[in-house]
Amino acid sequence: MARVGNDQELLRELIGMFLEDCPGWVEQIQSSVRGADARNLKLFAHLLAARLRTSASGVVTEAARRLERMGQSGELGRRRGSL
Repeated sequence: MARVGNDQELLRELIGMFLEDCPGWVEQIQSSVRGADARNLKLFAHLLAARLRTSASGVVTEAARRLERMGQSGELGRRRGSL
């Protein structure tokens, strides 16, 4: 609530937008990793990370940022514990 200035309506709106957009972004991220599409991974991980920065815990946000960096660097190899 502190992040939205205790504005419950704004929080509801942000959560609704996240719930609407997130499944598609996660699907795109998974598809990008499977298809080794670094450009697409960077794009959708950036969208996810940006949305999470305003509403989620640091751990979840950092995971999205790591995906974004993977896309930027083109390093999409699967390593245990890399996410």
